[in-house]
Amino acid sequence: MTLINQRKCAFIVFLAFFMLLPFSTFAKISGSPGDVLAEVGSNKITRADFDREYKSFMKIANPQAIEHFSSAEGQKAFLGQLIELAVLMQKGEDLKLSATEEYAKLYEEAIVDQLAGEKLQDEINDVKVEESEAKKFYEENKSFFTEPESYHLYQITANSLENAEKAKKRIDSGESFLKVSKEESIDDSKDNGGDRGFVVVEDLISEIGEQLLSLKKDELSKPIKLDDGNFALIKFTESKPSVLKEFNVVAMQIKRDLLRKKQEKAFETIIDKMKSELSFELFIKEAELLRRGTPLTEDEKKLVIVKCEGKKFTLEEIEEELQQIPVFIRPQILAGEGLETFLKQFYSRILAFAYAKKHTTKLMEEFPKAKSDVERKVLVKLVYDKKMAEVAITDADVEKFYNENQEMFKQGASMKAHHILVADEAKAKELIGTLTKDPSKFEEIAKQNSSCPSGQHGGDLGTFGEGQMVAEFDTVCRTAEIGKIVGPVKTQFGFHIIRVDERTPAGVLALDKVKENIREQLLPEKQREVFQNYVTGLQEEYKVKSYPENL
Repeated sequence: MTLINQRKCAFIVFLAFFMLLPFSTFAKISGSPGDVLAEVGSNKITRADFDREYKSFMKIANPQAIEHFSSAEGQKAFLGQLIELAVLMQKGEDLKLSATEEYAKLYEEAIVDQLAGEKLQDEINDVKVEESEAKKFYEENKSFFTEPESYHLYQITANSLENAEKAKKRIDSGESFLKVSKEESIDDSKDNGGDRGFVVVEDLISEIGEQLLSLKKDELSKPIKLDDGNFALIKFTESKPSVLKEFNVVAMQIKRDLLRKKQEKAFETIIDKMKSELSFELFIKEAELLRRGTPLTEDEKKLVIVKCEGKKFTLEEIEEELQQIPVFIRPQILAGEGLETFLKQFYSRILAFAYAKKHTTKLMEEFPKAKSDVERKVLVKLVYDKKMAEVAITDADVEKFYNENQEMFKQGASMKAHHILVADEAKAKELIGTLTKDPSKFEEIAKQNSSCPSGQHGGDLGTFGEGQMVAEFDTVCRTAEIGKIVGPVKTQFGFHIIRVDERTPAGVLALDKVKENIREQLLPEKQREVFQNYVTGLQEEYKVKSYPENL
């Protein structure tokens, strides 16, 4: 990561609201609380200031950040971040941003969000795991901490009984297993002489596992028939007995696991308490639509999934969060109890926010530091946003990038099309008759009749490349007259009615097609550069002096 990126990431972390992450150990910091570590104009950053911010940050940091900022160099970098925040705050004060309506609006929401996080974190921080609890778990679950007996396994795989017997005969006659494996075996371990390393019987297929247990050291098995029709020869050259790990070796792991479970239980308890106190309702039937795997219709997006204190939250809002999860793992996340877990993450934040809003006064007394933390975050955010609003990517910037990176914009031939898929040819012909009379009804008929998920979007397939569709469909899309209704076209999926909307030949995409994507790509890079230069300029403006040697 570049220095600019590190600073940018650290800056964003400082602005982020507290998250529910476990506390981790960090390096001790020595020195006097009154030691001056930096001067920003007439203000000073003392060791007491540094210690307070450092401890707060380390409570919410991820493991990689903890490791980095625990080192001497990391602590110097942390001081650098405090200086950057200090100059941004000073600029915000000079600009009198705290007197603006925008500040008041952001603060109102941010303080509630902060208090919600503080309340949940406080409940979780109360959870402890005693040594006696860990020892009790260890004694009652020793099987969890026992490494099973393992065998150094060698294997030859043959594609027939005849070849397996031939290989066995060669080894029994005195040839080395290593040589025969390299010449006769068909599996991936042949190049290693059949060496599969140390294995546990429970991890092997039953046929090999059972035979392995019946062998003596260095004894070659008879051919073993496998489920795939192949045959295997095996032997083991060494075995390791099962070993119970000592408590002191696994104590930290046990404590971490028990702490996580107790924290989860504490979290469930506080959320249940909030549910009982607040007006809350979850509509699980509507949530089941998320499992379907196809995009929600416009009407479905408007369905209410959560009601809390009179406020409604729709499927569209939770779908936006779902979009942050890669498409290929969504089905696994939403399967079984996964949907319930995903919903709980969604509505827990809603409950916590509503609870904090209802009890703001009480929570402000309980967490007095929240006010100053939020004031700082909001002020710095406004300074940052104000400066970033000045950053723009010009058309000249876009054109320059486009001309210098032509390879990035090359693409194969592509097409855009709509289609309607039905199971019956007669039905397809009937629909074509209707469309012949009124082609403008294509989208409406697709929504009513198509069995393809695209039917929900009027049959729109979007853009796709040549060869991406099944052959019969692809041929029509390559050759049909643009805008003309074609069909029925039979494929393995049924009968299609197709309308090709556009064809783009292979070549370099036109600038107009990609300029907004280029702009989106260049903007963050330019923002990082402008931000770094801005902070550097502010440090000069406020005559910053840094004394990292005092750390």
